[in-house]
Amino acid sequence: MKKINVLDALADDALKVYNQKKYNFNKCISDWDKYKEECIEPFLDMNQDFFKYKFDLNSNDIRIKEWSIIFYSLICSHFKDLVSCIPDLYLDFANGTDIEYACANFCIYILKGELSTIRKTIDNIISKEYEELH
Repeated sequence: MKKINVLDALADDALKVYNQKKYNFNKCISDWDKYKEECIEPFLDMNQDFFKYKFDLNSNDIRIKEWSIIFYSLICSHFKDLVSCIPDLYLDFANGTDIEYACANFCIYILKGELSTIRKTIDNIISKEYEELH
C-alpha cells in the first residue's frame, strides 16, 4: 500500500469518527449554547461546596473569574466529548425530558474523575499568564 493510500484511509477513518460523534451529540442536545447556560453552568454553581472549588463567571476578582471561565470551558469540552461517545447513556438518563438529571450525572462523572487534573491544568495556565505579565 502506498503512503498516500494509508494517509487517505486514516483521514477517512478520522472523518467517520468525527461525523459519528457529531451525529451522536446532536441527537442528544440540539442547542449547545443554551444547554450550557441552562444546565451545566447552574450545576457547577450549585455544587461548589460539595466538590470544593470556587466558580463565579461574574466575579469581580480577576483570578476567580479567569479560573471559572477556563474551568467552565474544560468541563463543557469533557461533557461534549462524553455525550458524543456514549449518547445512549445520556438519553437513558434524560428519559425524554429530564435533561437536568442527565446533565448532573455526566457532570458528576467528569468532576469525580477529572477534577484534580482540571485544577492542575487551570493553575498551570493561570500561573504562566501571570508570569508573562510580570
